[in-house]
Amino acid sequence: MELIPEVPISFGRPSGSSPPRRDPRHAPTRPFPEPPAPDFRQDNIWRCPGAQSSRTMTTDRRLDRHVRRLAAPAFRALAIAFVCGVFVTARGHMTDNRFVAIERAGWLADYARIKDLIAEYYPGLDWAIANAGLDLHRLDKRTQSRLEDSDSAGESETILRDFIAAFHDGHLRLAHPGEDPIGSAPEREPVTLSASTAGVDACLALGFKDGDARDSGLGLATWTRYRPLEGNNPFAAGMAVLDRRSIGLVRIPSFRVQFYGRTCASEWERYRATLATTCESACRDAFSWRVIARLEDELGSRIGQLRNLGVELLVVDVRRNPGGSGALESGVEELLAGVVLPVPPIAVVPSGWMARMIDERRTLALRALASCPGTSPARRRLESVYWAIDAAAAEATVPCDRRSVWRDWGVRAGCSNLVVLSDSDLGALADEETDMSVRLGLVSPAYRAVPRRPHWRGPLVVVTDGRTASAAELLAGRLQDYSGATVVGGRTAGSGGGWWLDNHYRTLEYSRLELLIPDYESFRRDGTSYQAGVRPDIPESFEPDDTDESRARALVEGLRTALEYQAAAGNPRSTSTAKGESQ
Repeated sequence: MELIPEVPISFGRPSGSSPPRRDPRHAPTRPFPEPPAPDFRQDNIWRCPGAQSSRTMTTDRRLDRHVRRLAAPAFRALAIAFVCGVFVTARGHMTDNRFVAIERAGWLADYARIKDLIAEYYPGLDWAIANAGLDLHRLDKRTQSRLEDSDSAGESETILRDFIAAFHDGHLRLAHPGEDPIGSAPEREPVTLSASTAGVDACLALGFKDGDARDSGLGLATWTRYRPLEGNNPFAAGMAVLDRRSIGLVRIPSFRVQFYGRTCASEWERYRATLATTCESACRDAFSWRVIARLEDELGSRIGQLRNLGVELLVVDVRRNPGGSGALESGVEELLAGVVLPVPPIAVVPSGWMARMIDERRTLALRALASCPGTSPARRRLESVYWAIDAAAAEATVPCDRRSVWRDWGVRAGCSNLVVLSDSDLGALADEETDMSVRLGLVSPAYRAVPRRPHWRGPLVVVTDGRTASAAELLAGRLQDYSGATVVGGRTAGSGGGWWLDNHYRTLEYSRLELLIPDYESFRRDGTSYQAGVRPDIPESFEPDDTDESRARALVEGLRTALEYQAAAGNPRSTSTAKGESQ
């Protein structure tokens, strides 16, 4: 058997050899079969490893181009916005912190100014410390801490108002510029008043407004035995029968003269007939006194009506009465008490304008002495007035720095910012001296020695609540102290002073808020400050949300108790005495 020689098998081409070239002449004549139609859903199955279909490659490339074209600017913009946002936020945060720091410093400076003003001018500071138990040191620390943590002007203002409210004095308050905290009508453009000015226009120019004085406020309209009095009168009134006794009721809604716009308009129609030229400052002051006198006449007319109807008990409602004019209040006292009541001492702060006022009173007393020679009783009384005012003027010059009250408990011994003035010091002279004192300016025309209008001498009840304030609570307290009146209702507000002079505003430098400070403090017959409020003899609750029936029921029970109280106490205003004197 012939052996076939072995031929070595070589893979790849030999080193150094060139690739064999295909001779086109030897190309197979049979064509390649057509590939199947591409199925793009199975493209990855049919393509060779490492290969990509033309469609897929084209789509991916297009997507890449679009993504790069769109995403790159977007990412750049996003990056720029992020960097800018971080910068702006940081800058705003620093700006806010700087603003808050400036804001806090301003409010803290205003607070320091408020403390200085209260220590120097507030007449109720001694009483608040000694009697009301107000811890000024703790109050100061709490207020200071809250202001240091405050983040807004609104919050800082609230903190200052909370500080003022801690004194519980309605005359001590904060107000915005242009705001009238006393409750008068808003200021209007200056108007020239003359004989041709109508009453309504004149009263609007003078700051009057008309309040709702028609509702008695006692809810007695539901009481079948109650009969209201008719007539165009600013003081609502009526009568009723209680346990076979007739009672009269009168409502005094306010002692603010500007409250009674209708009375003003009516009085102006009479007053303008006397004008020969325009009505300037002195003329307007004189007209204000005429309005006060007209209001007293209107109230006296109501009392006279009730007295003529044979009422045995007079009830005067001063609930929700915010106070107002001391001159009007003193005239109402005269109507209800029948005599001019003694003026209790008041305490003033002899700083600034008050010291000048005391000195002016001393000068007026000297003029009064010069016009009253001899040794008459009037002369001796004027001499006592002069020496009392002279002593007060000397006391006013004694320095007293009381700012330490914010650091130490209590008031420093031997140092007070108060000068106590008696009725003689104020020039409230009686009897034959009154007319002379009015002419010399020692007293206002509101003080009268002898009642000139109808007045009441029978049993008297004054109805109060927690919103009876200022002059209204002075009326209740003075009638209770000196005239035997019985107070029924709730304890009064405790606004134990008021504003004697006009310049009682102090503007704070940063916030421009205005601090309103009273310039005197009143005391009762036993020396108690009116800041303690007037405590009723017969407590009865009158709440704002009470129904008419509940108010009437509470009032009737209080009146029954008041009659028993007066009779048992042997009060000179008891029912038996009233029948004899009121006829």
